[in-house]
Amino acid sequence: MTIASNGFVGIGTVPAEALHVVGNRIRLQNGVKVLDLRTDGGDIDIETGTNSLFLRSANNNKIIMNPDA
Repeated sequence: MTIASNGFVGIGTVPAEALHVVGNRIRLQNGVKVLDLRTDGGDIDIETGTNSLFLRSANNNKIIMNPDA
C-alpha cells in the first residue's frame, strides 16, 4: 500500500487517483452483505450477495435491479 504526499492511496500501485487499486477484485462486506467489483473474467461485474442491487440518486430516487423480478 502506498500513501502519497497528496493523500492519494494506492493498493498494488503508486496512486494516480484518490484511491487506485490494481488487482482483479474489490470486496466490501458487512456480515452476510457482500458487494464485489470484479474484473477477473471476460467482463466487468458488480455483484451483490443478495438478489437485488439498488442505485440511488441524490434525491433518493431508486433504480432497482432484481434478476428474479
